[in-house]
Amino acid sequence: FRSNHLLIFINMPLGRFKKNLSDTEYNEYMKLLEDNFNPDTIGRLPCRGVVSLGPDGRFFDCDFYAGADLPVKCESASVDNFNYDILNNREIATTPSCFLCTADQGASCAECHT
Repeated sequence: FRSNHLLIFINMPLGRFKKNLSDTEYNEYMKLLEDNFNPDTIGRLPCRGVVSLGPDGRFFDCDFYAGADLPVKCESASVDNFNYDILNNREIATTPSCFLCTADQGASCAECHT
């Protein structure tokens, strides 16, 4: 196996990873991400160009939101009522976890979608 691209995914503090962090560790981790916010990453965030599809047919703004069970908030929230225009013009939900994809050089997964 040979590859010329290395993709690095930062650990998202969700699920078991979050449960294993003390409140102090979690707060320090989130502050580190927030302190390293880079506005230059906004235009190439994966959530701005793709949606994630759950096994039950629901759409999510990103894979991390799928893991946290936070579906898109619009009329076209699943394949059952898919409407491209509604989905494409939805307001993308934001949470403090979004700092993960905007820290430093941003989410390397953004390069997969450009």
